[in-house]
Amino acid sequence: MGDGPGSSIAISPPNTTYTRTEGDTLPDITCTADCRPDCTFVWTRPDNTNFTVSPVLSLGQLDRSEHGTYRCTARNIVGESTISISITVQYGPSTVHLTPSTVTYTPTEGQTIPTITCSADCNPACTYSWTKDGQSYTTGSGLQLTNTQRGQTGVYRCTSSNVHGSAATVDASVTVYCTYEQYIFIADGPGTSIALSPPDTTYTRTEGDTLPDITCTADCRPDCTFVWTRPDNTNFTVSPVLSLGQLDRSEHGTYRCIARNVVGESAIVTSVICTINCEKKWFTVYSLPGMFTHFYNRNRNLIMLSNHLFQMYIVDGPGIVIALSPPDTTYTRTEGDTLPDITCTADCRPDCTFVWTRPDNTNFTVSPVLSLGQLDRSKHGTYICIARNVVGESTKTTVLSYSVSHL
Repeated sequence: MGDGPGSSIAISPPNTTYTRTEGDTLPDITCTADCRPDCTFVWTRPDNTNFTVSPVLSLGQLDRSEHGTYRCTARNIVGESTISISITVQYGPSTVHLTPSTVTYTPTEGQTIPTITCSADCNPACTYSWTKDGQSYTTGSGLQLTNTQRGQTGVYRCTSSNVHGSAATVDASVTVYCTYEQYIFIADGPGTSIALSPPDTTYTRTEGDTLPDITCTADCRPDCTFVWTRPDNTNFTVSPVLSLGQLDRSEHGTYRCIARNVVGESAIVTSVICTINCEKKWFTVYSLPGMFTHFYNRNRNLIMLSNHLFQMYIVDGPGIVIALSPPDTTYTRTEGDTLPDITCTADCRPDCTFVWTRPDNTNFTVSPVLSLGQLDRSKHGTYICIARNVVGESTKTTVLSYSVSHL
């Protein structure tokens, strides 16, 4: 007489539930049944596909994909019976994801960054923590940065973990090493952070002195660019460093540093006033007893009255600034032509006196103006203008050559 498997179906070992860690080895599980005629056996996977046409389920070393319910079906011509076992595979995180997937943010200070959520495939479920620049920042899967400030700039890292230990912990990073890091950058203009080093904003120096380099700085996100402008508002250098070196009188004036970046074209200006004191020495002239003394600056502006018995002026020799007007130094004329007046000038404190000498080195005129009028052959030669004052008998000469055509 025939008999189906009925309730005789069983498994060996008899356990119907297994909880194992990924990598563990599961012993073979054998399905049996008392059948007449003999039954055939089929094990199906958790997705109901056939795993093996055999009474023996042999999974060996487990991985997470083998988690689920397996069924053994015994059947013959009389009927069929089924028995199930449940296998739970536990594992730590191996992949970590960020939502949204953006990993670099550049907000303007005060803006809010959308919540960044960290997730990982773990069994049992993972817990999450965030660090900022290596220091603990917050727990939970979500990173929230509202009303961002420049102090929040840094590298944020998500760590997922569960009971299977730190060896299974994976950090979120975006490096080429397949980790996931969250970079937060706070954008900011220079604002009031612009400064100078040294911090002085006024320098008074003598012509020929060397001015130390002046460096302009500002706290900007992203970095600022710097431009120094000259006193005439033209660009001097596209650099944070103003380097004037050895000074001359042409460098007198106000220099401005401008710092700017992309944050609303934010810029700030600071002024460096370089007052170049070009005087060489002091000259004292005594006044009459009981008279008031007048103190003047270089521009002849009255700056003080005193009843002391002396008067003080700032003085300077003609130096290299002696010049002619017209500026020509060579004239070729025909006898009988009229030569225009030639005026000699110099920047002196106190005023210079001027002497023009003839070609034979005798004085022609004690005046800044050389006036030869209508030329004759006797006026052919070199004329020299000498400018001098009390500052070390400083003089400067200019040579004029006249060729008279003898027709």
